[in-house]
Amino acid sequence: MRLIIGGTHQGKLDWYLRTSGQSMQQVADGETLPLESLPDRPVLNRLHRWVYRMVQQGKDVQAAMERYLQRFPDAVILCDEVGCGVVPIDPVERQWREETGRLCCLLAQRAQRVERIFCGIAMTLKATEELGKMKIILVRHGKTQSNQEHRYLGWTDEPLCEQGMEELTQKMRRGFYPQTPDRVVCSPMRRCVQTAERICPRVSSYIMEETLRETNFGIFEGKTYEELKGDPDYQRWLASNGEGPIPQGESRMQMCARCLAGFERQVACALQEGKKELLFVVHGGSIMAILERYAQPAQPFYAFHVDNGDGYILEIPDGQPLHGRYPVQKLGEEENK
Repeated sequence: MRLIIGGTHQGKLDWYLRTSGQSMQQVADGETLPLESLPDRPVLNRLHRWVYRMVQQGKDVQAAMERYLQRFPDAVILCDEVGCGVVPIDPVERQWREETGRLCCLLAQRAQRVERIFCGIAMTLKATEELGKMKIILVRHGKTQSNQEHRYLGWTDEPLCEQGMEELTQKMRRGFYPQTPDRVVCSPMRRCVQTAERICPRVSSYIMEETLRETNFGIFEGKTYEELKGDPDYQRWLASNGEGPIPQGESRMQMCARCLAGFERQVACALQEGKKELLFVVHGGSIMAILERYAQPAQPFYAFHVDNGDGYILEIPDGQPLHGRYPVQKLGEEENK
């Protein structure tokens, strides 16, 4: 069981949904759920409002919560902090605050994790899980028609081609990809979402991270080297080793900065929740940006180029936040050992 607390309007539910990949369909609302029966969903939001309504009707709050936890032993419970400020004169208000406080104390004792959210940022107050290595798998999306034709493909939302889908299916069947990662994070581009669906058919939901898109290739988008080789802007970009700004697009520094921000945010959330295996389905540029910053030994950006459907594995030791460089290996090396 997990308890998430914080002040009103501090982003508790938004934070939980964003970091867990769950949907509102899994959430019962303490303000509106019928009191005649127990909450029927594994996530209970606004516990404090449920307690208030129970107190108004003279119901046994702790007994009802015990029955709920018997039904959902891995429940996630979210509650506003209501114990601060002036003690209410109204006896019902006073009883409500006391009941909410006592119940939260009992829940915190039993919970495997207790987190407090402040301004949308989580602070872990309790975590009984053992810390260990986190495995981060970075997979480049499968092949598209533009990839086949060697065209620059950045922000165009192109689907996988038939060959790309078949190659992913064959690799998945021979165990190339993890089948039950704790979390899957995708670039929002269709080719990445389709890749995740192909390689992890047992995973039903993904976290979409907007910042993990491929480079914005601007005026180069959709064109080949042959079509661009006479363009002075393209020649200047090549002369900069692909680091300079692209007209109507972005520079490598801009792309790397946004990719790293999204990657670091998703890893931090997963570490806070004790996740052990995190799968990113992203782009070649995203992977090169991440590994140029975090791979051990350090290598230049293009050293981490990877073919469609291939990837790398990073291992983060001891469940600690990202702070240095980490051993990296090509995905699939394990099965060849």
